[in-house]
Amino acid sequence: MCFFLVTSFGLWKTVMIGGIVCTFYTSLGGMKAVIWTDVIMFVVIFGTTVMVIVTGVVKAGGVGHVWETNKEAGRLDLIQFPWDPTQRMTFLNLVIGGFMNSLPMWAVSQTAVQRFLAAKSIKDAQASIWMNLPFVSLLLFLIDYEGLVLYTFYNEAPNVPPNVTKSDQIIIHFVSEQFGHVPGYQGLFIACLWAGTLSTISSGLNAMIAVTLEDMVKPFRRWQANRNNTEVVEDDKSDTFKSKLLTCVYGAISIFLAFLAAEMGTLVSMANSVFGAAGGPLLAAFTQGMMWKRANSAGTLAGVIVGFIFGVWITFGAMLSGDDPDTFWLYKISFMWYATITWAISTIVSIIGSEVYRYFKPQEKEEPIDPSLLVTFLRPRDVYETVELAVVSNNRTNQSGGGNMESEGEDGDLKEYTVHKRSLAQTAENQC
Repeated sequence: MCFFLVTSFGLWKTVMIGGIVCTFYTSLGGMKAVIWTDVIMFVVIFGTTVMVIVTGVVKAGGVGHVWETNKEAGRLDLIQFPWDPTQRMTFLNLVIGGFMNSLPMWAVSQTAVQRFLAAKSIKDAQASIWMNLPFVSLLLFLIDYEGLVLYTFYNEAPNVPPNVTKSDQIIIHFVSEQFGHVPGYQGLFIACLWAGTLSTISSGLNAMIAVTLEDMVKPFRRWQANRNNTEVVEDDKSDTFKSKLLTCVYGAISIFLAFLAAEMGTLVSMANSVFGAAGGPLLAAFTQGMMWKRANSAGTLAGVIVGFIFGVWITFGAMLSGDDPDTFWLYKISFMWYATITWAISTIVSIIGSEVYRYFKPQEKEEPIDPSLLVTFLRPRDVYETVELAVVSNNRTNQSGGGNMESEGEDGDLKEYTVHKRSLAQTAENQC
């Protein structure tokens, strides 16, 4: 829709071209292509955002005028605490709800985990998170300031706010009307839009392919080999072909969903609603695994399913009901709270389900717990130290070329870690 407003290029053409290009380079380059294109696209997005703000401030009358206009309109009163959960944006739902919406995406989603695993070491993965924080914060600040600039510009005579169906389209009209005559300006802005789109789709495609291969195709291959009493044969060439085929399949599905998304709400509400419905239960599963020693797969799975169904229900209920004042009260809740609500529901159901499962299946109580998978403050101290030791040994192995250990000392470290971990796993279970 955005490209159509700027270029009068047909919506279906835009979706098809974008989907095909993204599917093509994802299938050829894999994870490496996704990461490097994300880096380049971030530079494009950041540079274009700064360009729009600078030129927009000049059109709006300067930085001081932008600040005073928004201050007089009460748009800078950020520290407010209304407790009404149906209010779209408040300080509380931006801080608490925004945190819960962002945590699944940046910490436990497949796209995030896949990037962490692609790093050379745990420290490199941690460093990437800390480096990401200031850049994302700065980009969000610039995007928010864009909104202040647009408000100032369109509240000054003789400027008339554009007749749009979605608030996302205001910035598109602003760039097209005010800077359409500047050579290359609209082209760079369109490149910015493409960058955000392709970056998101390529990351999702790569994550779905990895999940399908590792959690469905390969386990089925092992199950089939065990059933036929044959040896499991790993075929990298066949897996590569399957991954490229899956890229085309998921790319086609993404193109179809893109046509549906054009009929939904704004990008902010749609993204937070989807992440709330799916991210909250996913975060609850990881929370149970790291912080609840008595959790088990049956109870956690029940919690994730219940939370996801509830999230889908309120998400689509709110979308279909629109702004109807007489709609069901649950559909009026701000989309910023969806992840928090689904996380809480999934966590409660998971705890209850795990306890019920342990009651009806006593042997579950004797299943060993791997304390190295718990958060650090719940691990015995000696487990934490041996985990750090194993990480150092693994890093040395990677630096020496993977495969086998270069010395008996390092090999001994890992053996000590494995034996020590197993003995402490039973000790942790007995403590539960």
